[in-house]
Amino acid sequence: MAWDSFFQQQLSLQKEESLYPVRVLAQHRDQLDTPGMRELHERCLDNFRKLQREQALNSATLAEKRSRDRAQGKLYKRAKAQSAKDKPR
Repeated sequence: MAWDSFFQQQLSLQKEESLYPVRVLAQHRDQLDTPGMRELHERCLDNFRKLQREQALNSATLAEKRSRDRAQGKLYKRAKAQSAKDKPR
């Protein structure tokens, strides 16, 4: 089962950076068993953030994508011009 909008509605992770989604292996009366909690914490958080970035890219409108691409092109052009300017002759 993957993280989707249903789960996102239940909990806004942008408000709580200390929370992250994990797979629950077993539920006991007072605790949950998760696989390698300490080792997976950073990896799960990184994967979740990557999924959020991908979702933002995929849900962007054509105008937003074009604007972002143009801004990136201008950045490259300025960097190239600065590099040529700083290059010794």
